[in-house]
Amino acid sequence: MTRRFKIPLWFSWCVFQACWFLAVLGRDSILYLSVIPILLVFILTEIKLVPSKSKSACYSRYLTRLAIASVGILFDWLLDHFAVIRFSADNNVIPVWLLLLWLTFALSFPACYSWLQSRPVKVAVILGCVFGPLAYWGAAKLNTVTIVLPVLFTLLSSAFWGGLFGVILGNRKIRKRVFTE
Repeated sequence: MTRRFKIPLWFSWCVFQACWFLAVLGRDSILYLSVIPILLVFILTEIKLVPSKSKSACYSRYLTRLAIASVGILFDWLLDHFAVIRFSADNNVIPVWLLLLWLTFALSFPACYSWLQSRPVKVAVILGCVFGPLAYWGAAKLNTVTIVLPVLFTLLSSAFWGGLFGVILGNRKIRKRVFTE
């Protein structure tokens, strides 16, 4: 009998935070590219230690996470395009460091937030509403992003992050795909 190993929450959280700081603080240098090998090690560790029941389940898991990252990238692009926030001088291009940050979030989501599965969905929604925008405000304090319209940004960001967490954890099909082992 194969014993399943769950990636510890603290490890996943540390990986996410390390990648967040590398991406945000390294945006003006190539330091943000160090996120790539960290993500590859994280993915390989997850595949090795938390095997899927089949290859199709594994593909489904990663395609779902890629979809989550894509939704987030689109949201940030829209905020930048409509000058609610600014990531760079060119509002038609999402910076590579931000793409890596969204991939980090989506890939580490199951390990970092699996504990929310046993809580009411409204807890996840509230956490998303509060802590999603706070990450941007933290990045603004580090001069990585400029929040041009603070009130509108906070309202839109809270709605987006609350909705994202609500959909991921409230929709049975999506939750199953995200948290499939």
